Amino acid sequence: MIKRIQNRLRQEIKFLSRYYRNQRQAAGYRVKFFNFWNVDLTDNWVTKFLKSRDFYDEFRELDISFFSVFGPKYLISLNRSDVKILFIGENVFREIDLYMKYRDLPFNKVDLTLGFRNLSSPNYLRFPLWLIYMFEPDSTNDDIRKRCEDLTWQKITNRKRFAVHVSRQDDELKMRSEIINTLSTIDKIDCAGSFLKNTNELQNEYYDNKIEYLKNYKFNICPENSDNQYYVTEKLIHSIMAGCIPIYWGANGNPEPEIFNQDAIIHWKKDRKTINKIKKLHSSNHEFEKFAQQPRLKPGAADKIIEIFQKFENKLIQIFENNLRM
Repeated sequence: MIKRIQNRLRQEIKFLSRYYRNQRQAAGYRVKFFNFWNVDLTDNWVTKFLKSRDFYDEFRELDISFFSVFGPKYLISLNRSDVKILFIGENVFREIDLYMKYRDLPFNKVDLTLGFRNLSSPNYLRFPLWLIYMFEPDSTNDDIRKRCEDLTWQKITNRKRFAVHVSRQDDELKMRSEIINTLSTIDKIDCAGSFLKNTNELQNEYYDNKIEYLKNYKFNICPENSDNQYYVTEKLIHSIMAGCIPIYWGANGNPEPEIFNQDAIIHWKKDRKTINKIKKLHSSNHEFEKFAQQPRLKPGAADKIIEIFQKFENKLIQIFENNLRM
């Protein structure tokens, strides 16, 4: 019991120290980040988005803080920024202590919560993580339409290598291990991340440019780290951007059904049908190209994405204007 309390105290001291360190580092910056991924304060997706919409100039009086889930929730209340926004990009419904504290989605502590679930609340907006990997922050409506068109109708030819996987660790149900072990009986699988690493090519020859590296491969093994109906991250997006056929697990087998063509994705099941399908696509260039050149995005996907971006922009305007009046 005493050891557990000591460990908890050490952890809380670590979180507090990081919070105050981040606060010191962000002194003089109008947009700050806490409990967040590591970000460059001047060069990140969020600040670029705000600048591209002229929010920096129009709302220069406001002090804005973005939070995520990589630290205790009470730090949000400790913060005294004019505007507080919580971005939940992780699956907080996993059995991980730190994330579980955010399961109630603390709407009352922030001006806006951004998350992947489909919820109805005046200060919640669905803005899934994969969007920031698929689109530049200064994208116009025309940019979004062109991006969707380009990704939908990619021409994929001359892929020589079988399959690749890039991750730091196995997922909680060990689906990554299962897929890699099962499909390794077909051909060699290159693992370029920390998990099951067997090549340094991504780092040494591609300088961690994951998309360019993936373009060598027919298949990208890209399971999520956990399964939740709405939880889709960059893993599927990177596969589509690189023109690989995704071998995917997650999102209850139906990732973003209004956006992605499910027929262009191999949804992993450890059964003979799925394995034979992958074998067939690998052994026949004609079958591979026919499968890979299916439309990746569904008709109307661009309109739905534009709507999400527009709702985000409108919500920020509303929040910023309300805080200026206070």
